[in-house]
Amino acid sequence: MPFKFIKKIFSIAILILSFGVILYKFPQLPRPLYFDEVESAKLALLLDKSPYVPYSPLMTGHATLFFYIILLSFKLFGISRFALRLPSALFAILSCLFLFLIIQKVFKNPLFSLFLAMICVTLQWFITFARISFEASFLLFLELIAIYFLLLFLEKKYIFLLIIVGIFTGLAYNSYPPGRIFFIVPLIALLINKVDKRSIIICVGTFLLIILPLQTYLLFHPDIRIKQQFFIVDSRIPSEKKEKILMDNIAKTGLMLIVKGNADDQFVYNKQAAISPILTLFLLIGFLICLLNMNNFYNALFLVYFFVAFLPSLFTYSGAIMLRTYTAIPSLIYFIGLAILC
Repeated sequence: MPFKFIKKIFSIAILILSFGVILYKFPQLPRPLYFDEVESAKLALLLDKSPYVPYSPLMTGHATLFFYIILLSFKLFGISRFALRLPSALFAILSCLFLFLIIQKVFKNPLFSLFLAMICVTLQWFITFARISFEASFLLFLELIAIYFLLLFLEKKYIFLLIIVGIFTGLAYNSYPPGRIFFIVPLIALLINKVDKRSIIICVGTFLLIILPLQTYLLFHPDIRIKQQFFIVDSRIPSEKKEKILMDNIAKTGLMLIVKGNADDQFVYNKQAAISPILTLFLLIGFLICLLNMNNFYNALFLVYFFVAFLPSLFTYSGAIMLRTYTAIPSLIYFIGLAILC
């Protein structure tokens, strides 16, 4: 059976699986709506009554891209819980597809890639934010598309693929705040591969063009969310206290990942760790393999992605929250896959 045909079949399979898992009893579960979901709906409806703005100070301050998508969903399906949560669910389903495609490019094994994508789909961590109206699944979707086309560019060297990378990296910047630093991942990947300066300039230029409206707004208005959450930029806190908060966040984030969920995190199911004990074993082995063999491009790529995904958790108040580290999931899946194959 031709390789491309097998890949198409497995792509359809992961879409069907993720569709079934994420949309099962959707949108009744979870019930009722979270407070932030209600606020998201209010913000989306308010955007309909005003000219386009890239940022809103409402809801403690957010870029508006995701909320315009919610507004579109309301216009298509009416104002309902279904329409409010549908965008997150659809982005999560598509994220599963692109995760499969990325893993397949890395491991060159469609069946094994399907298996790893299935692990992602069945993670409670992944499912939780796929079924509620938060920006996390949207950000993950944007980042995975950027990484997929980055890998495609490194394989085929078509310059238009880098333009797509720049577009989706810019859109990630315009979504959930952790997406503001995602550009580090494709930039380091291009530098590691010694891509010519012209190509890097095209990618970076596209990125800057996409973020221009939001960044122009932020030049003249404060980013409320960043100011409230990132203690590292708070001049009122002495450096000694900042160091203590950072050390506490590192410890709590590590525990949240593999030992026990943060008691202050409302999204943790029964205070469970993000990863099950069996997967934790493979995760730690795979992580160690990456550290010991960073000359391998994929190891370096997913290590950088992993640390970038965890930075928001480390430098914010009450940082050990699964929502803020959601985009670490692809790296964890890669580490697990690496350990299984070793």
